[in-house]
Amino acid sequence: MKKLSIVVVVVLVALIFSADAFARGGERGEMGGGGHRGKWWKDAEVVKTLNLTEKQVEGINKISSDERRGQIKVRSDLEILRIDMDDAMEAKELDSGKVNKLIDKYASLKAQHAKGRMKSLLEIRKLLTQEQYLKLKAMRPERGGKKGAKRQDKGGKEKGRGK
Repeated sequence: MKKLSIVVVVVLVALIFSADAFARGGERGEMGGGGHRGKWWKDAEVVKTLNLTEKQVEGINKISSDERRGQIKVRSDLEILRIDMDDAMEAKELDSGKVNKLIDKYASLKAQHAKGRMKSLLEIRKLLTQEQYLKLKAMRPERGGKKGAKRQDKGGKEKGRGK
């Protein structure tokens, strides 16, 4: 029974780490050029297309900066927790109760991280008109991973699975 418990804990920890690594694999906000790394509201072409006002751009920038500041702490807490989880898993005497508490704390921090991001996105959405939002949504690059989804490369050629 103890061996089964250890195996379950190890598998859970591995799943959490792999899900986290997968989630961090791609940069968000790929729109936007001019070296603004995801800050689409600073791209002159996007601002013009959406007809954003200076007040909207300033508001979006403030929301983004505030969100980034808050997420720094959450990410650092997650990193520290990963170290604690590694230490707990490598301990001579495995304490599954301690590991389970660390997993719960990790899951709670991940939820806090996601909620903070979503809160910021909702605040930005409230700053946009419905028309601006729909234009922005249409500008987003297609997300990969859907079976059979076909995308185009920069030259307009189709690319996808099996191509």
